[in-house]
Amino acid sequence: MFHLVQSIYNKIKEKPEYSVLILGIENSGKTTFLEQLKKKSKMNFKNFNKIMPTMGQNVANIPIIGENLLENSGALDRRNNDLVLRVWDLSGQKKLRKLWSRYFDKCHAIIYILDSSLDEKDENMSAKMADVVSVFKNDLLSLLNTNNHNIPILILANKQDKSDVVDIVDLKIAFNQELQKTDEDFDSRILPISAVTGEGVDVAVNWLVTRLRRNSETRPPVYK
Repeated sequence: MFHLVQSIYNKIKEKPEYSVLILGIENSGKTTFLEQLKKKSKMNFKNFNKIMPTMGQNVANIPIIGENLLENSGALDRRNNDLVLRVWDLSGQKKLRKLWSRYFDKCHAIIYILDSSLDEKDENMSAKMADVVSVFKNDLLSLLNTNNHNIPILILANKQDKSDVVDIVDLKIAFNQELQKTDEDFDSRILPISAVTGEGVDVAVNWLVTRLRRNSETRPPVYK
């Protein structure tokens, strides 16, 4: 009886930890997004202007109060509902994307970040977007197996702070076409954000946390 009570006590004392992958091609803003999460959570973070391309991976534990980042907890500060997001920012370089799938079986959610800004230097914007969707299809979606069907996929159209961006409706059409081709009905959402200014980040995290809790029985967290 004592051991049972002690086990229950330890479970209450520990916080559930969910593993979240940040994926996307290079220069899409993955690391900046992670640093924005750290900034909002009152953690030490890198200067956004000094972030270098990720050669391997960056990892951080992001505390969540209720369904929000620490900054906006306020009245939603429900201690029995706290959790931790163990966020993995993986390199988007072509030669390293083959490593993404090694993390799929143990992760609880996937964030796919893309650069949605329109630049005058982009001679063929349609080709740029086609590349972003192709990586999503070939390096992510096609490698998820039946064991991963309950992983929520959050697609973030980053760099909304730029003066000209791809229409979010066009992005939804392109990505939904690929999602509909799969045999699995993935829980997914496409949201606009700016990793630099923080615009849309709280909404994105709220959506993700809600899905993680909803899936906690079929894809349980680790307690630490």
